[in-house]
Amino acid sequence: MKKNLPFILSTCIFLLVFSSSNYAQASANAVAVNQSAAVNEKTPGDDFDGHSYAMLNPAGISIKAVRDFTQSYKLAENVHWYKVSNGVMVYFTANGIKTRTGYDAKGNWLYNIRSYQEECLPKQIRAHVKSVCYDYAITWVNEISKAKQTIYLVQLQDKTSAKTVRVCEGEEMELKEAFTK
Repeated sequence: MKKNLPFILSTCIFLLVFSSSNYAQASANAVAVNQSAAVNEKTPGDDFDGHSYAMLNPAGISIKAVRDFTQSYKLAENVHWYKVSNGVMVYFTANGIKTRTGYDAKGNWLYNIRSYQEECLPKQIRAHVKSVCYDYAITWVNEISKAKQTIYLVQLQDKTSAKTVRVCEGEEMELKEAFTK
């Protein structure tokens, strides 16, 4: 019994933290509860961001990943954990920005992907893009953070075309895709 005590205690703490954060989130925002319910109805194998994921229950998540997530994202809403091939991914919204965060099987942080509109783009990145693509409107941004590097995939559009450029601090802007309407 003494050997199992640390495991039992850590499991109880995890379940308590996870359930209390969900309860606080639900009571703070009734709309979020309704939106969460719709997402929770997904069955394993549903298409999520172009990939097939299985939603996890709290017991299937590394305690290290949960601790990192709860410390790093105190304002997270509509939190959903999914099993992916190399670990878990958590999908949530914070300050109106849709975010996906990946952890490996041991609970180590791997990456963040934040998706947002032009007004959330850092000013220096926006200025760099607009200085080259001044006739285009910025329609969407995917910000990818991994290790000590952040990459911005900026989607642009004008009357006749659309394109995606890759911007990374200290590097030249690179055209990734271009389309004609």
